[in-house]
Amino acid sequence: MPDAASATDSAALPSLESFKGRHQGQRCFVVGNAPSLARLDLTRLAGEVTFTANRGYLAASHGLPRGSYHVVSDPLTYEPYAAEIRGAAVGRRFYRADVCDTVAYRDAIDREPAIRVPFHRAPTMDEGFFSEDVSTGMYRGFTVLLDAIQLAFTMGFAKVYVVGCDLDYHQEQTHIYGTGPVEQERRHVMPIPRVLHAMRVAAAVHDAHGRVLANAGAGGKLDTIARVPFDSLFS
Repeated sequence: MPDAASATDSAALPSLESFKGRHQGQRCFVVGNAPSLARLDLTRLAGEVTFTANRGYLAASHGLPRGSYHVVSDPLTYEPYAAEIRGAAVGRRFYRADVCDTVAYRDAIDREPAIRVPFHRAPTMDEGFFSEDVSTGMYRGFTVLLDAIQLAFTMGFAKVYVVGCDLDYHQEQTHIYGTGPVEQERRHVMPIPRVLHAMRVAAAVHDAHGRVLANAGAGGKLDTIARVPFDSLFS
């Protein structure tokens, strides 16, 4: 039997299934945390539907408006910053199931309300898998942005533009907001070739459904999906 806190959390939250097709035909921006975000006029995202991730709310100091949705999908990223993430001003939260199962989230008296998203540990997106309905479980793509992209597909977005995904860790500043010990450690374990291939898989699914997945960021190494100039999306 669930404890009182979890029962209250569940009662207060909409179901994951209720988001299916909610944004049919619309466009959105999936906002990463790479340093290249500083090269974009993020204030132009005001009024757009956006997905932020992990500590992405810190880009507010660079003009990023509060996001519509916020995604966290790695316990190793969540646990060291749980208190900070919990208190952040973000949009509707979606946490991957293993984040919800961490002690830092599960046992927190003041835990933040987050919609639990199931996932498959295997197979993975770089093996050709992509979830068109995350209520049945999303596939791992080795970056939280691909979790957000699967959520966006489920919600019905026709055009998904990725910004702030550099996949380039040769520089000391790993994120738009700077860096830290956790970020420095994670830079050496991210399987960039698998992420690049998973992005290609995601783009192919979008194309097969007459939808668009494109990189509207500045620079970086995400070249396995089409690129589009950020400023051209607001003309």
